[in-house]
Amino acid sequence: MIVTNAGRNFFSVYEPRRSHFGLNWSQVSAAQTTVGDDQTFQAINGENKMEGGPKDLTVHGNMIAVCSPELESSFILSRKLYHPTMIVG
Repeated sequence: MIVTNAGRNFFSVYEPRRSHFGLNWSQVSAAQTTVGDDQTFQAINGENKMEGGPKDLTVHGNMIAVCSPELESSFILSRKLYHPTMIVG
């Protein structure tokens, strides 16, 4: 599961874990990736603590497109940042 937070400058990845009770998600993120320029984020977030970070993302295969009004355009992370089993559809 991948989670964005508009009030933070990153997205987090949580991995599924099987237990006796079925499928659960990790309590602590398995990975975090910074989205935009920290200086821009700090300027926007300084005015409104709920803004500046990523608003939306799309996953296709092992590529992630991240969108935010504060970014001039969305960008795609095409590196293999995460193990394929971590992204559950």
